[in-house]
Amino acid sequence: MGWKDGLRPASFRGVPFKVPGHEASYGRRGPLNEYPERDLPFFDDMGRRARQYQIEAYVLGDDYMAQRDALIGACEQKGPGTLVHFYLGSKTVVCIEAHLQESVDEGRMARFRLLFVEAGEAAYPSAQLDTRATVAASCSSPASATMTVRSGSSALPHTGAMSARGPWRSRGNSTSRSRGISMPPSPPRSRRSSARSSGDSGTDLRSWASRATSRGSPPLVKDRSTPTPSWSLPGRPPR
Repeated sequence: MGWKDGLRPASFRGVPFKVPGHEASYGRRGPLNEYPERDLPFFDDMGRRARQYQIEAYVLGDDYMAQRDALIGACEQKGPGTLVHFYLGSKTVVCIEAHLQESVDEGRMARFRLLFVEAGEAAYPSAQLDTRATVAASCSSPASATMTVRSGSSALPHTGAMSARGPWRSRGNSTSRSRGISMPPSPPRSRRSSARSSGDSGTDLRSWASRATSRGSPPLVKDRSTPTPSWSLPGRPPR
């Protein structure tokens, strides 16, 4: 089997043409850095260079004008196309340049200088969910924090900030009843505040009576005619 047996009829997008010769360029891409006072440069390798194929082509015959126009239309068509290379086989390329040459001396013939570059593929980065950032954002707000209180084998979820008079006591009774756990009801806030501020009621009345006496008001006397202790002003019937 000779080397000519491996050659193929050249065409681009199905339009045939003749090929007397070709050129191709390969290599790597990236900037070449040269530093002052240094003899050795540094090449920043950024990957393989796009392969380019430069082909000397021509069409020949009495209908060469129709073949010429068909090849020009194939080169100007949008998107990648299939190039059957005379030496390298099938390639998916894009024609970025097409130079035409015609002369009277070469009748019934049109020459082309075609430059193709490999098309490659449109590969985009894949998107993934950042779970760490999602969890951090959900825990940044106190209202979204969740506390779980365990009693035996039961788990009592509670959401929100915890306080002695806040959501734990107000929500805890209904949650505890639904879970079968009894909790003492909380007293009203007004009674708790009055008990903290004044102690018992007798002490509060005595202090009020002493302040009224010092200001010239008639003092309070205890009415002993009724079995139940009560307080009244002089000259007025007890309540």
